[in-house]
Amino acid sequence: MKLMKAERISDDGAGGIPRAGRRRFLGGIGAGGLATAATVFGFGSSASASTVPYGCCHLCCRNSGHTLVQCESGFHYVWTCTEGNGTHCTCCEHQSPCHDGCGGTHYSVGKCS
Repeated sequence: MKLMKAERISDDGAGGIPRAGRRRFLGGIGAGGLATAATVFGFGSSASASTVPYGCCHLCCRNSGHTLVQCESGFHYVWTCTEGNGTHCTCCEHQSPCHDGCGGTHYSVGKCS
């Protein structure tokens, strides 16, 4: 899975956070797109317990018939990942399906090429 890079916090701007604590915090941020989505949307622990694989995406719902353009309108979260064979995937959660359930305006979209 492709992970976002975190910028190193300089000692000047660390705000009193111990160096080891910063490392653990930044390492946790890079744990994956789903963990970030859970933080952004405020999902409970159940969000990571039951995901639907689609390529390298771990979606909250089965891939819907919606397009990425539809998914990227309104409240959404998008991330990308790369499978071991080099296939790139774009993953999108529209609204907050892991929290509110699937259907209607709460859905997941994955597209790999």
